[in-house]
Amino acid sequence: MSALALQAIKRTYQKLRPLVRETPTIEWDGPVKRDLFGHRRVYIKMEFLQHSGSFKIRGAFSVMLGHLDQVRQKGVIAVSRGNHACAVSFAAKELGAKAKVVIPKSASAKRIEKAKSLGARIFLTSDVDEAFALGKKIQKEEGCLFVHPYEGELTALGTASLGLEFLDQAPPIGEGDVYVACGGGGLLAGVSAYLKQKAPGCRIIGVEPEGAPTLSESLREGKTLSLKKMETIADSLAAPDALPFSFGLCREFVDEMMTVSDLQIVKAMEAIFEDLTLVLEPAGVTALAGAMKTCSEKRPLGIILCGSNIELGEYHKLQKAFPSKKRA
Repeated sequence: MSALALQAIKRTYQKLRPLVRETPTIEWDGPVKRDLFGHRRVYIKMEFLQHSGSFKIRGAFSVMLGHLDQVRQKGVIAVSRGNHACAVSFAAKELGAKAKVVIPKSASAKRIEKAKSLGARIFLTSDVDEAFALGKKIQKEEGCLFVHPYEGELTALGTASLGLEFLDQAPPIGEGDVYVACGGGGLLAGVSAYLKQKAPGCRIIGVEPEGAPTLSESLREGKTLSLKKMETIADSLAAPDALPFSFGLCREFVDEMMTVSDLQIVKAMEAIFEDLTLVLEPAGVTALAGAMKTCSEKRPLGIILCGSNIELGEYHKLQKAFPSKKRA
């Protein structure tokens, strides 16, 4: 039996329903979609409409609900480049708990301010390693709950709820190809665990930035690895480590891993803006970038757009960094 049973996923989903949004799924159509995918049916899970702007809220609530007494008595601590910080801050506020978040200084200013506006106390560090060290120190000293950004059974049960919703909203993806962005693997682990058990005929493709292929390299080597040097515009996918629980689920349920370049991510940002007028962060469209790079079959296609936390100034900066003449 899988480490993440279907019944456990369904129970978690019922617990989360009053707290998270059931984000919509649309069947995408438009000139750009037809240029990219022809007549292939393409279903987009619009998870960027979730509370706090990303899928991270599902895992955050799942973890906190599993330790609710501790959360309300001692509070929570999280380490994040931004999206997880916003999610933990939002969830803690909803549950009546105090949140502290450690964020590297290089993170998006918008995400830092968003977490602060939700009531979290923010600690800035020089890099990710220092952030995790400080987070663990605060946890040990104060007895608060450490809410990991992508590792653990409760986190995966939370992200699996997204897979459950997606399949219910778009049954054809059960016989199609589903593209999921991957950083540490928390989203990919949960979504793949539900979909592959419920609909074995689907194919799950995890998509990482070329500059942060932590899970791809780990699966290739057959063990969890740490990557010290990462460089990608999809900074929220730049997880330094692959960790055992998420790694195990991905090894069991993911059919294929692939990487995409920063240029391909920007092309995906442009495609979704041109057809649907959506301004999404690089990580939010990384799954779409993977589908644009590889898919040519006629099977239904499922794509999760997972995050929207980007400043307009940063969006325009990325467009200028990859002008149209470079994209041809």
